[in-house]
Amino acid sequence: MRNIVEKQTGITLIALVVTIIVLIILAGVSISMVVGDNGIITQAQRAKEETANATEKEKIELAVVASQLRSEDNMRINKDDLEYELQQQLDEEFELTDNKDGSFLIAINSKKIYYISESGKVVEESHILQVASVEELEKLRDEVNAGDSFDDQVVLLMDDITLSEDWNPIGYVDEETIISFNGEFNGLNNKINNININNPEKSYQGLFASIGTSAKISSIVVTGNITGAKYVGGIAGYNEGSIKNCGNEANVVSQYEEESNPCVGGIVGYNVKGNITGCYNKGQINAVGYSNGGIVGKSDGGTIKNCYNNAAIIKEVTTSGGETAGICGTASETNIYNVYNSGNVTANGSATGGIIGLARNNSMISNTYNIAQIQARDNTGGIIGCMEANGIIENSYNKTEVSGRANVSGIVGGIRLPENIKISRCYHYGSVEAEYNNMIGTIGGRTEYEIYMQNCEWYT
Repeated sequence: MRNIVEKQTGITLIALVVTIIVLIILAGVSISMVVGDNGIITQAQRAKEETANATEKEKIELAVVASQLRSEDNMRINKDDLEYELQQQLDEEFELTDNKDGSFLIAINSKKIYYISESGKVVEESHILQVASVEELEKLRDEVNAGDSFDDQVVLLMDDITLSEDWNPIGYVDEETIISFNGEFNGLNNKINNININNPEKSYQGLFASIGTSAKISSIVVTGNITGAKYVGGIAGYNEGSIKNCGNEANVVSQYEEESNPCVGGIVGYNVKGNITGCYNKGQINAVGYSNGGIVGKSDGGTIKNCYNNAAIIKEVTTSGGETAGICGTASETNIYNVYNSGNVTANGSATGGIIGLARNNSMISNTYNIAQIQARDNTGGIIGCMEANGIIENSYNKTEVSGRANVSGIVGGIRLPENIKISRCYHYGSVEAEYNNMIGTIGGRTEYEIYMQNCEWYT
């Protein structure tokens, strides 16, 4: 009896569906409109799948929030915690990959992919671009330069890539146009090798020409040789976004001589309110103009933290002015902390330091040290070449020889506009040599001003 009921039910449902289709056709709707690629039934199936995807994404989001709540600061995601919470939420089999930078990849049934950013944002596969070849990287570059800024999209570098031809940067800037990358680019700790740029007359040169305010660049290393005019860097010529855990091993060169801040850096040429964290430079920086640094050439606002330079910084004698340093050439309204320099700095400019060339306008420098030789002209310091206007330096030390012509010091070479300048808990170990002996200073160089200085020492 039960089998008969089931069969009758099945027949009844089939009859109902057939009846509905017949009525639709009688109403003037064609078969293709019902069952075609864009037909009613097909669209209903798509809606069902989209609903299922949304539900799946929501489950992953719940797992992420639950794993964050398990952490001490309610932000950091632990793989074991996340894996446990995903098991509670998902019915399907999944594989969780820790990208070792705070982000994760989830593969559902070895097919569907989700990306979880360090902040916990869950990104669906439709918003993920996987790059694993030169051709795919070039395609990304061409799409960005054609006007697609990749907002709300994630680019994943799935493997090391070695370029064989000269590179044109991702993004484009000229006098009338600014095209910036505004998505998230995660290198997954892979390298882009042999990035060669030889454009001595062009500005905004690097892997990226310009990085926008909403962009996040992480876990990528570049090698090769990069030559440009103004705003030249290994990762980006110009940055307003976030750059984290990136490395430059390319030599960066600018022969631009005009006194208009060429801005040359190992990671970024010119940083404007951007945040640079956990980055390093191992490529030689060679420039003739203003604002040259191992990590950043010039920074107006933003933060530079947990970074180091381990390569020579050379500012040639073509232009007598300019600021050069192991970390940041010129820093204005910028917080710089937990950084160090171990690359020799040689310059013929107006301000040269182991960490910063010129620090001004409310810049904060904390927990820094220099262990490389500094040889320069005027305003030469083991940590900072010159300070001016509302600057603070604390908990820093220099442990190497410093030499120059005038205003030479183990910590701060010269001081201009001394309002609200504070120097505390800073130390210098080593010799200080200058052409004009009366301009040698332990800390502060020659200055006619009284400045706040506390718990600072010189150990010979």
